[in-house]
Amino acid sequence: VYMGMGEPMLNYDAVMTSIEIIAHDRSLHISPRHSTVSTAGYANRIRQMADEGRRAKLALSLHSLVESKRTALMPITKKFGVEELVDSLDYYFRKTRQRPTIEYIPFEGYNDTTADATRLIALARRVPCKVNLIPYHSIAFTHPAGFAATLRPASPSRIAAFAERLRSGGVTVMVRSSAGEDINAACGQLAVKHRSPRMQSASRQRKSVPAA
Repeated sequence: VYMGMGEPMLNYDAVMTSIEIIAHDRSLHISPRHSTVSTAGYANRIRQMADEGRRAKLALSLHSLVESKRTALMPITKKFGVEELVDSLDYYFRKTRQRPTIEYIPFEGYNDTTADATRLIALARRVPCKVNLIPYHSIAFTHPAGFAATLRPASPSRIAAFAERLRSGGVTVMVRSSAGEDINAACGQLAVKHRSPRMQSASRQRKSVPAA
């Protein structure tokens, strides 16, 4: 999965070349169909994947179908709006006949309501897709400020209820398993609580280096 290492679509040519190399019979010989490219929402590249007949799977970090809410979560929405993004998914499916995966982090009271489920059901009816619900791991120990400080993870029971609403609407749903949260080592929790004297010294040294 090309995910968590920067936006793959901003390094499109290299990513696609690497998929071809991995698939070569003198390399790992792993079919492109076993590779997934996850994007924050570059609609132009989604269309390009379709036009080029790329066999790698596509995943989209969606998180909301409400323009204002997705913009707050995913600033890329300012460049590629929700409707343009949905249009690109529709185009992708029609050209490739491959179902994209929708990645969706439910935040309590923000994007996990009945109305949000209804919107996802409507999307899945227009564009056959799978929805992957991803639990949000709290970063309260990093003392987030502003909008980030207002987000709360949906409880397991709320996620289960949200998933059931989607399934009742005919949507294929997966709920990602989680591990490591008890020691702040789960997905998205890479941070340092306390800096050692050595780290503090290194930080001061970096700040003291004059700009070029």
